[in-house]
Amino acid sequence: MDDLTTWFKDRPRWLQEAANLLLTKGVLTDEVVDILLAKCLREANSEDSTVAVAFPTDAIYPQNASPLHLCSISNVKGINALAPRSPLDFGQSNLAIVYGSNGSGKSGYVRILKHVCGSRNPGALHPNVFAEDRPEQSASITYKSDNQEHHLCWNVRDGVHGDLRSVDIFDSECGRMYL
Repeated sequence: MDDLTTWFKDRPRWLQEAANLLLTKGVLTDEVVDILLAKCLREANSEDSTVAVAFPTDAIYPQNASPLHLCSISNVKGINALAPRSPLDFGQSNLAIVYGSNGSGKSGYVRILKHVCGSRNPGALHPNVFAEDRPEQSASITYKSDNQEHHLCWNVRDGVHGDLRSVDIFDSECGRMYL
């Protein structure tokens, strides 16, 4: 954390402020982006003499210190052609790898998780084109927090579930973003 704080002190002040706002607020409105742009231009023209912004020390550490374990996804409705007869179980480990043949539903399950957990680029949740009725896109998520099992009945309107924000989802799309 000390290395990150030291590194941030050497960044332009507008960038420090942008990162701080993004970490504390979670999103930058168009109005804030315009203000940051103006600050960037003033700084580039040596017209801004404001002091550096302190980097929040808790930015990297998880906000929820209690242990969390994603258990399963079940009862998927209206998403891709997913119609599981049994839940997708993630086992007891802290790492789960989802694999299977083409068309088996890997991407659909990962997109559900990315939407529920708040990943940066979750991708579109495609409707099930084979279903005659168009049910609301939903799924049941089971997870443990503090060794207590929780059942979440999630639908696409719910967006990100706060308890699951600390779950990291890595897929090929995530890898492309990092590259």
